[in-house]
This record gives sequence, structure tokens and C-alpha cells, in this order.
Amino acid sequence: MESVGEPSGTKVLSLTKTSVKNIEATGKRTRYRDERMPGLYLEVTKAGLKTFYWIRKIDGRTESVRIGAFPSVQPEDARKRAEDLNSQATLGVNPAKEKRKKKAAVTFGELFEAWLEEAKDRGKKTWDEDKRRNDRHLSGLANIPPVDLSRDEIKRLHLKIKTRSGLYEANRTLALVRTVLSWGIREYAWTFPNPAAGIRMFREEKRDRWLEPHEIPAFFEAVNAEPNPDIRDFVLLALLTGARRTNVLSMAWKDLDLAAGRWRIPEMKAGEPQVVPLHCAALEILKARRDTVSGFFVFPGPGRSGHLEEPKAGWKRILERAGIENLRIHDLRRTLGSWLATQGESLLLIGKTLRHRSSGSTMTYSRLAVDPVKAAMTKAIDRMLEQTSNVLPMAK
Repeated sequence: MESVGEPSGTKVLSLTKTSVKNIEATGKRTRYRDERMPGLYLEVTKAGLKTFYWIRKIDGRTESVRIGAFPSVQPEDARKRAEDLNSQATLGVNPAKEKRKKKAAVTFGELFEAWLEEAKDRGKKTWDEDKRRNDRHLSGLANIPPVDLSRDEIKRLHLKIKTRSGLYEANRTLALVRTVLSWGIREYAWTFPNPAAGIRMFREEKRDRWLEPHEIPAFFEAVNAEPNPDIRDFVLLALLTGARRTNVLSMAWKDLDLAAGRWRIPEMKAGEPQVVPLHCAALEILKARRDTVSGFFVFPGPGRSGHLEEPKAGWKRILERAGIENLRIHDLRRTLGSWLATQGESLLLIGKTLRHRSSGSTMTYSRLAVDPVKAAMTKAIDRMLEQTSNVLPMAK
């Protein structure tokens, strides 16, 4: 076994928990070689993702094995793994070649799990939503090797999901399959084309659905009659905060300051924390839950995530009870924005209230304080609740 040829720009560093933690992104991909363990490297991407690799030259060819991302994998764990890989290479085994053999026989289910692990390592915000889609729609592909997946098979699945769950869910799932397969082709150096590439998405129309004034009384009555308190409180908080469904479902007690009336969402879709002012009606619901719900999450659940994951059955019950059609959970978020708009609030303040972000307006949004947002939210929510004849569906 030969030592690896040192790539240009590689730095030498004792890879410890402290040294790795203190490495800052430089705006370009940077590689560090551990001064203690031969073959152990740390690569830092432009965005700051830190990943351990074992890299050695074997039979004139530079081989590498991905060990894992920091901090999920600590330097001592990476060092032990590199030591094991060095031992295999000394005995004449090429670990990278053996890994390639396994990759060639991987099934779509195994590929998805590998992709999901990498997605979590790099901080993908929607990995739990991606897992939900895989569990719900893609189990039929789990035992099929990607090389055997046909374009027609994926098209049939796309249509089946549309029939069962709607065109939006079908399109999001197709995009997920395409992404996972593209990653596998790059990661495993497969030579076959992506069978999901080029399949047309179903045409989507931009929704403008929201709860209109005449629908509010029946909606609140239906929510108040919901027998499952978790579903009832989830729906109310989704409406009263204007937050995304995933944020409300994963709401944690540690992020709530009930005395100050604020909720700090640690990781938004844009990747930054945001503070949500809480209306008194939302506070009443949360305080009631605090007396009966223990643990980390406001909406605990039995699944892997630890929190409530799928409220669709309860949502369907509420709509049927209210006699309301074509309303989705995400439309509750649009409802708060619409009520803000009808009272004449500026687009900038509406964007801040709903935690929107765009490259052109980020700086302006960041200069808006929480107080005017809270005042606008309070006014809009009060106007909505006026439609209920002062019968507020609070937690029972």
C-alpha cells in the first residue's frame, strides 16, 4: 500500500473535537489531514459541512471511503474507523473497492436510507418530511435495485399518488425520487441514466384559498367539537401563529416563553431562527397543554421523530364536520396573511409575520421589530375571532 499523494492546499492538523469545532468555512472546499492517523482526512465544504474521509493510494489509484459528518461522528470515532480501514488495506483488502461492490447491489430502499443519512448530516431541513413521503408512497420501490427501475414504472407511481393523495403530493414525491437517484448516480458512480429524469410534473395552479369570513363560525365549531385534543390544538395553533405545519408539529416547550408570549422557532425553512409573537388565544391553549402534556414536544407522538407527524385524518374530520371543501392545512397559514392584507397591512409586515424570506427583501425584513408584528397579528386574529360570536374554541 502506498501513501496518498497530497492534494494541493491540504492542511495538516491534529483532528480533535475542539480543533474541528473551531474550523470555520473559508468560502471554498478545504481538506485537513490528521497528523496522528495516516489516511484520516477532514473535508470542509464552502457552506461549512465537515466530513471525515479515509483516503489512501492503493495500487497506484487514490481510494476514499466516507466515514461520516461531524458532529454525528466525532474525531476519535473517525480515527478508530480509519485505523480499521488501514488494517484491511495492510492485509491486501481494498476497502473502497469492497464498498463499491456493495453499492452496485444496493436497492432503492437502501439508497434512500443512505441519502437520508447524508441529508441529515448536511442539515437538510425537510429530511423528516422526505422520510414520511418515502414511508407512505415509495415502499413498493424498496427492494428494487435502481438500475432496474424503469421510467414507465415511476410514471405509473406518479399517477397513482396523484389519484390517492393529490397532484401536489405526487409532484413532491417525484422530485424526491429524482433527487435520490441523482445522488446515487453521483455517489456510486453508476453509469445508467436517471429513470425519473424528464418525467413531467402535473400542472400546479397557485392557490389562493383561505378561510373567508362566512366560513369562520362553522370552522371553529368543527374544531371545538374535535374529540382528539392534539388535533384540535394543532389546528388552532397553526391558524393563530401562521406557522408552517412542520414547525407547529415539532414545537418544543424549551422554545416557548409563555410569560413573554413568544415562540422561538430554532430552524426555519430559510435556515435561521425566528421569533413568533403569541396571541392571547394561542397562549391559553399552550398553558392548558402545559398542565397535561409532559416531555420535550408540545405535541408528542409515538413515531421516530417523537412528535405528532400526520394530522390528515383529524383534519378531514374537521372539514367534513364544518361542511368546508378544498381547504388544506397550509391554507391556514395563508388565512392569517389574507386577514392581515384585508386590514391594510404592508406586504413587508405580512412577510415578516409569516416568516417569509427573499434575497431582495431580507435586509428590510430584518429591520422590522417584533412589536408591530404582534400588534398586526393581534388585530387580524381578533377580527377572525369576532366571527365566532365570542365563542372561542379553547383547549378543554
